[in-house]
Amino acid sequence: MPQRITQRDVARAARLHFSTVSLALSKSSKVNTRTREQVMQVARELGYERDPMLAALASYRKGRETPAYQGEFAWIVQSPPDSSWRQCPENLAYLDGAGTVARNFGYRVCPFDLKDYPRGVERLPAILRNRGIRGAFLCPATPEDPMLNCDLGSIPGVTLGFALRHTSLHAVAVNRYGTILDVIEQLSARGHRHIGFAVPRSLNDRLNGIYLAAFLLYQTTLPAADRLSPYLEDEPDEHSLHAWLEREQPTALLTAPGIIPQLIHKLDVPVPAKVSLALASLPEPDGFYAGIDECPAEVGRRAAELLVSRAETFADAHAGRQPELHLIRGVWRDGRSCTSLVSP
Repeated sequence: MPQRITQRDVARAARLHFSTVSLALSKSSKVNTRTREQVMQVARELGYERDPMLAALASYRKGRETPAYQGEFAWIVQSPPDSSWRQCPENLAYLDGAGTVARNFGYRVCPFDLKDYPRGVERLPAILRNRGIRGAFLCPATPEDPMLNCDLGSIPGVTLGFALRHTSLHAVAVNRYGTILDVIEQLSARGHRHIGFAVPRSLNDRLNGIYLAAFLLYQTTLPAADRLSPYLEDEPDEHSLHAWLEREQPTALLTAPGIIPQLIHKLDVPVPAKVSLALASLPEPDGFYAGIDECPAEVGRRAAELLVSRAETFADAHAGRQPELHLIRGVWRDGRSCTSLVSP
């Protein structure tokens, strides 16, 4: 892995004192224009990039309570026709995490709902340029969302969530493949050998098949007698789910929030006496459901760190580089919906 270029490296190459280079890179008026331009040129040639974590530490040490205003980041979303993106707690947690980090560096995060712009993605780059936007968070609802094909031009961007099919932007997402394996590990530790998997097919497709892929990999490690076929229906209903439960006889069910837990309730299946439930994604940990807290605020924070780094370094430093995918691991939360079969 190549070593990060530091300000001291720039200082040596420019034959200037480290403190002068530091002031020049922060665009301080204490350094004359000619010297600032010299430092910027050397930094570009070396591929210097600002480390947002080190910058935050430096800011803390200086005791700066309110950093100087640097500009705006756009938070680009598209609400469904009959609702608002703000109705999803996960979206608000993403925004809260990103906003906290952005404010620490002097940036304001401004939501842009494409639903409010009739020409949508086509006009987006021009709108952002006219507003003087320094960077953009793209928050697509699905892997096929049109915004993922948007060319931001010279405006740096980072996607959150579904970004595996995008080819040019850095991305931050929950490690959903690892999430399934983590839930299975937790259920297995509680003595469950017959672990079922039930999610709507549309959800699995929306996640690029990640959930099902992880579950099927786990199945290959089991004796044939312990393997359960997944419940993966286009339109889950009480009849088909009841038939599957009777046939497969799981002691624990790995599922997602929404329709499956609702159907389990309608079927009057005792939870956890008859079957334990564990959610691959806890919308808001409530003490009843066990499962994975995806830590969406942490996803937002990491996305903001990436965007600050891109906004405050040079386009030349990023030219030709492969996009990065940063995966955030969730945290298991215990809940009353999951019981242990292991004797104390």
